[in-house]
Amino acid sequence: MRANNWLVAALAVGVLLCGCGSDESSSGGSSSGDSSCGSPSASGGKGTENLSTQQGGNPDSGIKMTESIEGTEVVAGKRYEGGERLKISLMGLSFKVPQGSAAGWPERSIWIEMGNQEGEFAMMIPHTGMTRAQGREVLEAPLKLPGQQGEGIPPQGAIKEEGDNMWRAYANDGGAMVTMLVLGKRCTVMLVGQGPGYTAESALTYIKKVTDSFQFAEPKVTERGSRWTGGLKGKCLHVYKYRSSSGGGSSMSWETDIQWHLGSDGTYYYAYKYTGSGSVSGSNQYGDETYRGGTASDNNNEHEGRWRIEHTLITDLLVLTDTKGKTRTWVLQDRGGKVYVDDDEASVSASNRKP
Repeated sequence: MRANNWLVAALAVGVLLCGCGSDESSSGGSSSGDSSCGSPSASGGKGTENLSTQQGGNPDSGIKMTESIEGTEVVAGKRYEGGERLKISLMGLSFKVPQGSAAGWPERSIWIEMGNQEGEFAMMIPHTGMTRAQGREVLEAPLKLPGQQGEGIPPQGAIKEEGDNMWRAYANDGGAMVTMLVLGKRCTVMLVGQGPGYTAESALTYIKKVTDSFQFAEPKVTERGSRWTGGLKGKCLHVYKYRSSSGGGSSMSWETDIQWHLGSDGTYYYAYKYTGSGSVSGSNQYGDETYRGGTASDNNNEHEGRWRIEHTLITDLLVLTDTKGKTRTWVLQDRGGKVYVDDDEASVSASNRKP
């Protein structure tokens, strides 16, 4: 299966679906090994007792869910033929490969691809917990090819909605393609497709061959999922970084302290603290100090709300929704027994704020 270069754009859209990163800038640098989860301030960790339960996804979706889904569990690196029904239990999703097409899940990717020799091709990116509002944000943004500079590929026309499906065409001199989101109750599926002649109409036709076969069920609790959902209840994730430099009569240091307190009741308290300082001095030819100066800066942030774990095909996401409704997302990884949050190693200990 070979795709027109257009579909490389799905990589860029997939990054949006991950939504990785925090709402603060980090200083970078090396970890100090500090593993304490003390309090950056005395004010946080209160006021969430009356928060209603917040669940990701689209609880009001009209798409029906079945007790169980049918099909063969998709395995990365394997080829599947047209007419086969496949399932992804972690997502609660089942679908059929269109007749005349072949499908596969490339190793270490967040999408499943399918296509044929007639010029039809689609990449399917499932994501648990994605809301209609988040889907609209994806469709409102131009598509950017990896490494592409500038504003990206512009949308063509308005976002269209039909029930729990929403889609938009994107076009440039190379032709048109379509991105569609199917908004299930717990799983949202994004498809980026193209068709013969690279028209929006042919792309939409092929995408619907896939979406018409969808079955949804409650995402299955797997060992991968329970590793985080159960393992982080009542815990504190802590990232501490320190960096310093000196030379030529100047010195600088940066310190970042981030804590995620994740309660067993689904509430959280988040605290971010950044401190930077620097100094500079100079002397004359006799060694006498002639000037000295210094700077210091602080950046602190706290918020609280509810936390949950969501998934793509290969990534596990920590999702925080604060009391004002703002959502923030970080990627969680287990590397040889060590926990990483957005590529920063984190200590895990009992929370002293959210048991």
